[in-house]
Amino acid sequence: MRPILVLMVQPTGSFRLSSLAVRIIGAGAVGMACGYLLQRRGHKPLHVSMRGAPLHELPIAMQGTARARYRPAATTHAFPVDVTLFAVGPHEVAHALATWGQPDGRNLVFCAHPEPQEGAVMVFPQISAEICPMRGLGIVTSGAVEICNESQPHVPDLLLELGFGPVNIVKRAHFAGRALQTAAAYVVLLALSRGEITRDQVSQALLIDIMRLLIEAMSAPEIAAQLPDGCSRAFAELALHIRAPTSPENDVLSQNLEALMAPPQRKLHGHLALYHAPWRRHGSAFEGLAARLINLVTSGRSSNELSSRPMCKKGSSMQEVIVIVPLSIRPYVDGQSRVTVEAQTVRGALRAMSAKFAQLNEHLFDSKDEINRFIRIFVNGRPVPLGSRGDESLESGAEVTLVLALAGG
Repeated sequence: MRPILVLMVQPTGSFRLSSLAVRIIGAGAVGMACGYLLQRRGHKPLHVSMRGAPLHELPIAMQGTARARYRPAATTHAFPVDVTLFAVGPHEVAHALATWGQPDGRNLVFCAHPEPQEGAVMVFPQISAEICPMRGLGIVTSGAVEICNESQPHVPDLLLELGFGPVNIVKRAHFAGRALQTAAAYVVLLALSRGEITRDQVSQALLIDIMRLLIEAMSAPEIAAQLPDGCSRAFAELALHIRAPTSPENDVLSQNLEALMAPPQRKLHGHLALYHAPWRRHGSAFEGLAARLINLVTSGRSSNELSSRPMCKKGSSMQEVIVIVPLSIRPYVDGQSRVTVEAQTVRGALRAMSAKFAQLNEHLFDSKDEINRFIRIFVNGRPVPLGSRGDESLESGAEVTLVLALAGG
């Protein structure tokens, strides 16, 4: 699910501030992306991790700009700040506000589908952010935001002061539609990752069909939704990008989409969990491809349950297996997404890959000749335990999926 980002601002009576000290609660991708963007705009971002995770310097790959680096600075309760941003998951918001919230503050809640909150302004930011150890933080953003509340007239000026804009004020139905627009995209990405559809089947029409079915299933007075402005155009662009992704070396969005589709797909499952119960109540009457895909992703099945084939098969003979290659290292395998090799074990499959493509070795193995700790491995959709590091035997035809470990937010 797109993380919730809450902004609390001490009422000063004036927002004519050229530089703000901004406390950011949350060390995930969205929190780090906001910190980097605010720093670029002349503000002073200060980070707090809700889970106590250490803060590391990150290389930045931002669409349309030169490569950069971002070194997050830590903060404490005692440090005076002008603004507090909460970039945490939905289940963490209450605790985060209780711990770090400014009691006299005014609140902006950034989320694709927030729960209504008294006195809060809901904001939908157009931003995609994912973290990958081998690439760093990938950011794609137009800077635009939509807000769903006119009761605090200072908010558009404040958002512009922080560097977000243009700022569009929309109705609740439009804002709820943004959540369903995100859900429709996530349905397609999950179905694509599971092999239920091919890239060539992804189209603007399919995405709109999925969204319309979700709107109908979710119809209720408290969540009336509509197709938001620009939705059809956004779906057309997304479908085109999925069908014909550009080079991963210079396209951040391609890598972010790949990261979203990679196991364990926490963002996808987390956001779509909002729609499981309503769809089960109202979606059974719908037919067609769009309905079938929604049924698939709201069935509660995880990516680990996609295959009933056994992971291992005892024996000493070499087996022909298929290695699924993540987008970020496909340039080292001549752009291939699937490579067939002969091997007895997972480690043997990676060795065979390195033998075929010499440049790949440094990405698969560390200086001690062990499988790189940043690589997660799945065999027929089921995770290989980190402790074993590749000693599992493989059966003929097994699919070994490589995933560069990701941190999201």
